[in-house]
Amino acid sequence: MSRCIPSLIGFLVCAALAGCGTQDMVAMSETGSERLPFQSTQSQEQALEEQAVALDQITRDLVRRATVQGAGLGAAAGCGLAVVAGSASKQCLTGALAGGAMGAIAGNTIGKQQVNQRVELVSLSKVTPTIAQAKEQLRQVETSLPTLLQAQSEDVLFLEARRLEGDISQADFEARIAEIKATRATLAQALTLSAEQAKQAHSALSAAQAQGQSGMDWHLMTISQLEQDALSARAQISLL
Repeated sequence: MSRCIPSLIGFLVCAALAGCGTQDMVAMSETGSERLPFQSTQSQEQALEEQAVALDQITRDLVRRATVQGAGLGAAAGCGLAVVAGSASKQCLTGALAGGAMGAIAGNTIGKQQVNQRVELVSLSKVTPTIAQAKEQLRQVETSLPTLLQAQSEDVLFLEARRLEGDISQADFEARIAEIKATRATLAQALTLSAEQAKQAHSALSAAQAQGQSGMDWHLMTISQLEQDALSARAQISLL
């Protein structure tokens, strides 16, 4: 856990520092007749960040609920919003996966001891609603993401024009760019971790199926689609 960097906190701090540089632009718009477009974009950014972080939390919970007895396959769950591009995240996921593999062996042993017994290794009554929550949360992110990315691109063009005209300083321009980068990085990380956690949940349910639990086909198919959709949403995000 100590290796996992709480990226949400880091990026919120970064955004806050960058936001200090935009105060002059906000004041300028309030004293004039024109409202700067990025002010409305910032509210969209906050809302979508909250949606993406909620998705990460739900898929983390999905891993826990889908885990076979003794398997401990919650690899991504232990990492939280780690910095995916950095070594800390890779170390965290690698260690968690290794622990999950050892737990899976224990889970397999339990399964062998339960041969010919009708035992529910995974409580589908808990897994099913969590999958539904994850699907709905991802749908919200997928719906809002293109609009936000377009608004941010328009902000960049607007501010670039104002900077060239001398209406805003280079520092103010760079402050807003930093905000956009921080938001996109947070969204990208949340989606990447959500996809990884969906993959882990799929592995956990596959372990239950291999040990004899039936009725898993829909769950496996839906979680696999959840992983692909999260990766597809992540692919839309350019970090500038």
